[in-house]
Amino acid sequence: MPTSISPSKARLQVLIVGEVPEDAQLPIEQLSACGFALAWRRVETLGDFAIALSEPLDLILIHTPLTQLDAIAALQLLRSRQLSLPAIVIGANGTIEEAVRCIKHGATDYLLKTQLTGLGALVQQVLAQQPPDPGSLNPLVEACPHLLYQMRLAPSQAAIFDYISPAVTPLTGYEPRAFYADPQLWFQRLHREDARQWRKSLQHHPGRSLSRLVRFFDKRDRLIWLAIQERPVYDSTGNLSSFVGAAYDASDRQQQWLDLENAARKYHKIFESANDAILIIDPNSYQILEVNEQAVQSLGYTRDEFTQLNIHQISSVSSPEFTEILNAQKHIAFEHLYRRKDGSLMPVEVSYCLLEANGQQFYQSTVRDITERQQLLKTLQALNEQLERRIAERSTSLKQLLEKLTLEIEQRQDVESALRASEEKFRQLAENIHQVFWMTDCNTEELLYINPAYEQIWQRPLSSLYKQSDSWIDAVHSEDRERVFMNYQRQLKGEHIKQEYRIVHPDGSIRWLGSTSFSILNEQGQIYRIAGLIEDITERKKNEEGIHESLIKEKELNELKSRFVCMTSHEFRTPLSSILSAAELLGYYGHHWDDNEKQEQLQIIQGAVQHMIELLEDVLLMGRTESDQLSFNPTLIDLDQFCKSLIHQLQISEQSRYIGQQHNLPKIRFSSVSQLRRSSEFKAYLDEKLLRQILTNLLSNSLKYSHPSSLIELNLQLTERTIVFQIKDTGIGIPADEIYNLFEPFYRCSNAKLVSGTGLGLAIVKKSVDLHGGTIEVSSQINVGTTFTVTLPINYWLATQENEIPS
Repeated sequence: MPTSISPSKARLQVLIVGEVPEDAQLPIEQLSACGFALAWRRVETLGDFAIALSEPLDLILIHTPLTQLDAIAALQLLRSRQLSLPAIVIGANGTIEEAVRCIKHGATDYLLKTQLTGLGALVQQVLAQQPPDPGSLNPLVEACPHLLYQMRLAPSQAAIFDYISPAVTPLTGYEPRAFYADPQLWFQRLHREDARQWRKSLQHHPGRSLSRLVRFFDKRDRLIWLAIQERPVYDSTGNLSSFVGAAYDASDRQQQWLDLENAARKYHKIFESANDAILIIDPNSYQILEVNEQAVQSLGYTRDEFTQLNIHQISSVSSPEFTEILNAQKHIAFEHLYRRKDGSLMPVEVSYCLLEANGQQFYQSTVRDITERQQLLKTLQALNEQLERRIAERSTSLKQLLEKLTLEIEQRQDVESALRASEEKFRQLAENIHQVFWMTDCNTEELLYINPAYEQIWQRPLSSLYKQSDSWIDAVHSEDRERVFMNYQRQLKGEHIKQEYRIVHPDGSIRWLGSTSFSILNEQGQIYRIAGLIEDITERKKNEEGIHESLIKEKELNELKSRFVCMTSHEFRTPLSSILSAAELLGYYGHHWDDNEKQEQLQIIQGAVQHMIELLEDVLLMGRTESDQLSFNPTLIDLDQFCKSLIHQLQISEQSRYIGQQHNLPKIRFSSVSQLRRSSEFKAYLDEKLLRQILTNLLSNSLKYSHPSSLIELNLQLTERTIVFQIKDTGIGIPADEIYNLFEPFYRCSNAKLVSGTGLGLAIVKKSVDLHGGTIEVSSQINVGTTFTVTLPINYWLATQENEIPS
């Protein structure tokens, strides 16, 4: 350590930071009174302070408060210069917070002006403990792998290191200068409880070397255990000035100790909770050292009484014999008697093993009470003797019985031989038929036999049935399973059951089966077995279903014919009447009429003819849909323009029906919304003819069944996946119970009879939507209106995005 500057031996170079001369006067007087020879100067600004730091200095005194220069700024400048100069802050009206802040920023100590009488002693102590020049230290100290330090405790409870060796860096991750710069750092990184105990021991040091084991969080916040050896250092006056110490990483040693402690706790827990009595015995004196709770309960001695006993005092084996047994081997086990405290003997099974711990050997004796076991052995021995007597008594009768059994066995063998021949014939028959033949015991429900046809019909192995006889029911169709199971229970009671049901093969295919069962009686005329036959009737069921479907189709065709005749007779009568009437008028009065009047009658004829053509086209189109001849040919359509054009054409067409009449039609309002990336794009791949049929029929119905002053809405919406057309009117509505039949050919609602129509329009709409892979939904309320929503997939639009035009 460097030689300290003491009064009257050297001139002390002092820099005073203060705004008034009085800031220098008081401390100079105090230092002079203590015998210091001083050379000092005072600065007021940060610039002057920076210049003064380039001069040789021994001590800096900083007064607070300052208006031109902040004490913290001065301390920060001093730290940035990396100067190890002692700096003492003198506060006028200081607080604990200000003192801590100054110490944290590098102040050596903090004094109030009212405490200046102790300035001289403080300066002498500070100068004596200045950090040494690392270059002057012994290289052996610098190279030591253990952390070496010299530390003192500041009034603020901070750890001020006068020296800390480079070994602190690999140990904690912090460089030495971090602890010089921040006196709070050491105790901040210590575990809170360890830091508190260390500070307490430094404040009340016993004056001798101390050993510590503390927890420290390194720079990466890892917990390490530090083993520290520390001793006090006294100055020339005999006062405690600092502490020097050495520290090393004891984490591995501490972990080993913790592992040993955990192992000891586990052993003690096992030791105390064991069901057998355990005794620890000295191998030389055979004195009992320790016992568990079970030993206390079994033998009746207290723990203290056990430690006063020798193992020979409770063992029935004599001492020489016992010693000879133990010396013969390290581990033995035998049975003998132990003496309880009350004098009674307890039969036990004892095992001894020689163990070693901490360099000392001892016997561990495990004692098990075998009183119940011996009583049980005695009981078994008595039973065994009784059994032997009975065997001897019955030997004669058994011999006679054996002779009788031999005769019966010979007779049974003859019967079994005949039975085997019969069974072989039966097996040859059963295993070569295509039906499943089965036989069950009606009492135990055990499957006695089932032929190999089961594997062919059920497509499952026979072994599954013999493992679980009712596993066949798992293959029965879920809709038939309950009925089949109930019938099976009736079969077991002897009822004759014939039934048909479906099974599902492992590949998912469904087969129809027909089964019948019958009872088998024993010699007493009682039912003791149930047998049955099962055959595959899938082809027969298919033929029956085909006939049934043909009958249904024939019935539907007859109904369609009736509806068609009814429709044509009604729908064709009106336009034909119009044509006939107009033709007669032209014939009677044509030579008297001008061209306009003639043209009006001709337009009536043309309109009626056009109406009949449309009726015929609907009928032909419906015929193509019913015979699956309607094709799907998508093309790229601009839906926005298509809808606008269709609305215009439809309004002209509908108006032409009322030539010469004052008739207003409902207005159609069209709106379109696109949610695609190009929001102005309304193009998609759809079949134009089918789309025209969909929209024309739906809009025509809305026009026919809505009030002339009402508004019909056609809304178009494009999303990334679908095209949605919504037609909404405020017409007469559709009865709720008739919506289900709405799309049947020739079907007309009960409230639409007064308006002409074929009943084919919505059927054509449904077929056209189906060909697009779309859906149509209806919501309606009588006298409020109807909304049709047609949703078509946009797969074809996505194909155009990938430059793939669908075929």
